[in-house]
Parts: sequence; structure tokens; C-alpha cells
Amino acid sequence: MAQPLVDDLIKEVHLRFPPDEPERLLHAALVCKGWRRTVSDPSFHHRFCEHHRRTRPLLGFVYYHRAPARFIPTTALPPRRQLY
Repeated sequence: MAQPLVDDLIKEVHLRFPPDEPERLLHAALVCKGWRRTVSDPSFHHRFCEHHRRTRPLLGFVYYHRAPARFIPTTALPPRRQLY
């Protein structure tokens, strides 16, 4: 059963992530489905931008000049670990 007070507190914590480190939002989205819904909600993005008074964070973009397409990060994401 959802706990509205806890959910609101989690949203407030996510809202205060540093705007120059948008990878933290990605990491939060990977924790659980509830957190993913929170950080991917358009109303959260609007509040995040209003709180930090800037545009939405950009994690990177897909560059496609020739096959294969490449993802170009705009942040310093840590290297991916291989899971065995």
C-alpha cells in the first residue's frame, strides 16, 4: 500500500538533486518502479526546472551519421559494470 507522506518526501529529495548532475535522476530511476515513475513524470520535470530555474537536464544524445548509432553522454556517468 502506498504511503503518501513517504512518496511526497521522496519526491522532495529527488527535486533537490543538483541540476548539473542529471545522472543522479537516472540512478534514482533505476532503484525501483515507483522512483522511475516519479522522475519520469512530466510534472516532476516541470517542478525540477522551476526549482532550479533552468531547462530540463540532458543526459546525452544519439549521434547517427553512419551505422551504428552512438550515444554521446553530456555528463560524467560512471562506466558500466558488467554483471556476471
